[in-house]
Amino acid sequence: MEFLVGNDEEPKVYFFPLGVLHGYKCLKGPMQIIYITSGVYDLDDEIRFPYNDAEIGFDWLAGPTIKWVWRVE
Repeated sequence: MEFLVGNDEEPKVYFFPLGVLHGYKCLKGPMQIIYITSGVYDLDDEIRFPYNDAEIGFDWLAGPTIKWVWRVE
């Protein structure tokens, strides 16, 4: 899933279940994130993958998908 957030977007709140890989890519800064955890942060609980790991299958270098909304007035 991809979530596009920013000044021109409605604010969003999302939840990452345990075991779900997630990351952020800032297209235009500065970037501010309010990050709340379910417990005390422990670096030993982190599992990290390189952004370009083939097993993930996500292209972080690609731009955001542009979705067109056509309105007829």
